[in-house]
Amino acid sequence: MSYEWDLSSLYSGPDDPAILRDLEAALRMAETLSKGFKQAPLNDPYELLALIKEYEGCISLALQAYIYSELYYYLHLTDATSQKLYRWVREIWIELRERLMKVKAWLSARETIPRTWFETCPSLGAYKHWFEKSATFAPYNPREAQGVSELKDLFKQREELLGRYHQLCSNIRTDGGLSLNEALSLMNDSTAPFRDKIYANLLDMVKEQKEEFAHIL
Repeated sequence: MSYEWDLSSLYSGPDDPAILRDLEAALRMAETLSKGFKQAPLNDPYELLALIKEYEGCISLALQAYIYSELYYYLHLTDATSQKLYRWVREIWIELRERLMKVKAWLSARETIPRTWFETCPSLGAYKHWFEKSATFAPYNPREAQGVSELKDLFKQREELLGRYHQLCSNIRTDGGLSLNEALSLMNDSTAPFRDKIYANLLDMVKEQKEEFAHIL
């Protein structure tokens, strides 16, 4: 038995023009935010909330295309259209993060937020855990500091791992197809290290993305 995900709630297909529309809009928003951003003390919680909302808007607009390309690629690993979409969205996602790096680093460096701000502006309270987490990376988030080259390496490694995994599964696939768990259960002991590496890679990816976007998911 093979499994398919219904991705129609995200986009109608890999050629949906809305994918390009959303990504281009996110890049424009990020460019505007980055150029207009000034690293200066904020006077009140509402200024901070407005900055967060702008940053969040850039990310959330591109996130739908990001998630769609990931899921579509996992379903069609050897399909040329899937591979093209995956690489293209990855490149734009990297560019988006690069444009937002200055803002993200500045927000991450806010080690302490006056407690009265959360009382004065309850909407800011939704981001309290984010500031607490980000403060551990102050004064500058090292993951962001490594920037574009690290992201490119990560995506390249993930693509290579998934490609090799698909080849292994294809070698043991029946006419009816195998589910992920069924395929893994049929792998012999010699593939165990590779299987564990696949799982570790995917679990880390999911964990990082959940933590990073916990405030908007």
